[in-house]
Amino acid sequence: MSRSITLGRVLMVGFLLVLVLNVFFFRSESLTKFNGFWALISPDEVTCEGRVALLPISTPSQNSNLNSPKIFLLETSGRATLNPRQACAIESALRFTNLNVFVLIRSPFLNLSDVTTCHLFKLSKETNTTTTNLYFREIQPDRDLKDLPFDCSMFKKKLLQGHKFYATFLSDALRLAYLYNYGGWYGDLDFIYLRSLAKENGSILAATGGKSNASYFLTNAAMKMERRHPFLLEYMEDSVRAFRGQARAEMGPNTLTSSLKRYCNIPKSIQSLRNLSDPSLCSNIRVVPPQVFHPIRLHTMKFLWSKEELTPAFWNQTKRDAWAIHFFSYLTSSKEVTKNSRKEAYSYLAPIYCPNSFASVEEF
Repeated sequence: MSRSITLGRVLMVGFLLVLVLNVFFFRSESLTKFNGFWALISPDEVTCEGRVALLPISTPSQNSNLNSPKIFLLETSGRATLNPRQACAIESALRFTNLNVFVLIRSPFLNLSDVTTCHLFKLSKETNTTTTNLYFREIQPDRDLKDLPFDCSMFKKKLLQGHKFYATFLSDALRLAYLYNYGGWYGDLDFIYLRSLAKENGSILAATGGKSNASYFLTNAAMKMERRHPFLLEYMEDSVRAFRGQARAEMGPNTLTSSLKRYCNIPKSIQSLRNLSDPSLCSNIRVVPPQVFHPIRLHTMKFLWSKEELTPAFWNQTKRDAWAIHFFSYLTSSKEVTKNSRKEAYSYLAPIYCPNSFASVEEF
């Protein structure tokens, strides 16, 4: 009886050992095949299936390229995929800004079964050791907001209560955290980027406005800040005070505009923001005019989907001083792109600035 019990134990141990070894080798194969952070692979080896794990941006061994000029693009919805218009923003930034492009996603992995996401991943540093400057990283809110004004129970409680706009609120907070900790550019995922941003010095905030050029205010859709700039701390503190978790833009343009006025000690008159085109006037912060990031503004948004044909002269004028064009996705995401380049801004610009993304799907 004792011999049969001993034999049974040996067989059980052997079975468990085989099981452990199979799991180990399967896991190793998965990492080699799908996880570029563990083993760099060529684009041809990436199959559009399965998923690839992402590391957080704060992993020390992955931060060497954070010292170079860079732009942060955030996807905070929790999805593991990128839609074609978001991919267009990423591709145009990769092609034209001459910056390291960090795409930060609130998901621990990318879903490579999505064609658009897979083709973007094939362009990333994880599959091209020297030919690209595109990086995917995971957003970890608790870690990424740690030791900043947003790292307080009051803000976190209201953040969760405001579930309708949770992704927007989180994005508004995280962009400031990344710029404070690392410096560089931030841009929304509904821009098309048109030119190099690598040689723009100092800190840059973007103005937009209403029908009158006199009605300047600032937008938090695009900005560049030097690392640890003290203005960012004040803006974060003002954002926490202003935050109620009820309206979409509580930490956005109005809070940013009032924070800068107080920080720079400038008059209440909105027109006075024009004077900050000279960075020597306020802590090396420069305000660029609306035509730089918003050559098409909210009140002229009809030109993004026009009833009339948009002439080459219109586009030459629109792009003359522009660094990027904003598409206001919170208002336009449901608008159809029929690939009519004479009436649709996406159909005119995307084949030039993000051709792969534009061609990746039938419905853009």
